Amino acid sequence: MSNSKTNLENSENIAVEQPGLERLVHPIRKLSIITMGGFYFFVGWQHLEAPEFFLQIFPPFLPLAEETVFLSGIWEMGIGLFLLIPKTRRIAGAAAVLLLILVFPANLYMYFDPVPQKFLGFSKMDALIRLFFQIPLIIIAIWHMKPQASTTFGVVCSALFFPTIIYFLTL
Repeated sequence: MSNSKTNLENSENIAVEQPGLERLVHPIRKLSIITMGGFYFFVGWQHLEAPEFFLQIFPPFLPLAEETVFLSGIWEMGIGLFLLIPKTRRIAGAAAVLLLILVFPANLYMYFDPVPQKFLGFSKMDALIRLFFQIPLIIIAIWHMKPQASTTFGVVCSALFFPTIIYFLTL
């Protein structure tokens, strides 16, 4: 019995400590941090530079649209900057998760209401796909929060990163 338990423990250790995969995941994580940092900063800046775009997709049933768009832009720029600094990355990741949860009503609004769909030139299916891509963004933000994530989680996040970025770059 103890022999099979030892084999199980060894197989679990091998699965967790995959140096080949870790060598692949680590540079992708660095790339994702730099890319997402730039992405958050740019989108945040766009909130300040072209707020009318964000006001068009802001749900009309929520109050303080202009103030919220402005503050969320500052918030996103802060996430972008703090994500690049290792000492503040955990806070930036948590701030990104919270932001993505808080802007979820805007994504729901884009799905359920034809006004933002028309403004963006989106079909209902396009809005649904955009809604879906919020999940990988949250998972990637959690990855960035963790200084030492498991290799398995890193592989999952690495696999999510590229299609997520490609999707948002093609909007």
